[in-house]
Amino acid sequence: MDPAAPPSPATRQVLLSVWCPRVGEFAARVVLADGTLRDFDSPFELMRFLTAPPLPPPGRGGLR
Repeated sequence: MDPAAPPSPATRQVLLSVWCPRVGEFAARVVLADGTLRDFDSPFELMRFLTAPPLPPPGRGGLR
């Protein structure tokens, strides 16, 4: 690793399932590492969720 390189962005792991319940419909489910489920019926909302920066862990960072 190059010590002068900027830190890599935080990452998160999810299990993503995508399917078409009926012709012309969209459905997706994201299972987060903590077991939380998020369901989506719009590919745009799914992309908004997946591209949002992950939240910092509780008790780390933020204003003081």
